[in-house]
Amino acid sequence: MKTIRELTRTNRILRKIKPRILNFLKPDSTPAEVLAKLVTNMNSPVLLDIGANVGQFGIDFRNSGFKGKIISFEPVSNSFKKLKITSRNFQPWEVIDKGLGSSKQISLINISNNSGLSSSLLKIADEHLQAFPQSFTTSTEKIQIETLDSEISRLKLNPSEVILKIDVQGFESKVIEGGVHSIPQIRYILLELSLRSLYENERIFLDVLNMLEGLGHNVIDIHRGVRGRDGSLLQVEVITESHRA
Repeated sequence: MKTIRELTRTNRILRKIKPRILNFLKPDSTPAEVLAKLVTNMNSPVLLDIGANVGQFGIDFRNSGFKGKIISFEPVSNSFKKLKITSRNFQPWEVIDKGLGSSKQISLINISNNSGLSSSLLKIADEHLQAFPQSFTTSTEKIQIETLDSEISRLKLNPSEVILKIDVQGFESKVIEGGVHSIPQIRYILLELSLRSLYENERIFLDVLNMLEGLGHNVIDIHRGVRGRDGSLLQVEVITESHRA
């Protein structure tokens, strides 16, 4: 007589319902929930939220149990105003109206039509517009860009107590380039990465992970992100951990 385990390997009906049962019994955790559990062994963790938009990740992180300080960077003026209001209800939370990149400069950011969710310092690619027609650029805005290393120094943060979240719409590699001294000491990084170029001159998945590997970070978790209209996966959310921290 076949065991239940053997049946679940070969029975058509059981194979069909098994994923639903497993998902009900043990649903996948969100990136915020996973990260919140990982940082419980840190003494005084501080979240650096790069590309905060209106604060949605900060809220998710708070709801996942994080009680430490959040410092959010959001350079787009309209989004920053909303972020400032959001932060008041989830203290301690500091907000900074700057972008981060590879060097200190003034630059133009492209403001997207979809509530700023696709706003980027890079020009949006045709494939992005085909997948998400409402993400087109409506205007540009001058913003101040600093580096991760300089901001960690200015804020007098200990990199070993920093958790880094990067969601900057194709500009991830530039943020990393500006943080080469701090990143090896930063314990965890959560970042959104494209599997195909959604912005012009964007460095995608493997390129960025190779950069992080060179700075001492290894992938410990991957979550599915957005899909295109044809169902293909376009972005993933990746958590890395430093083996040098």
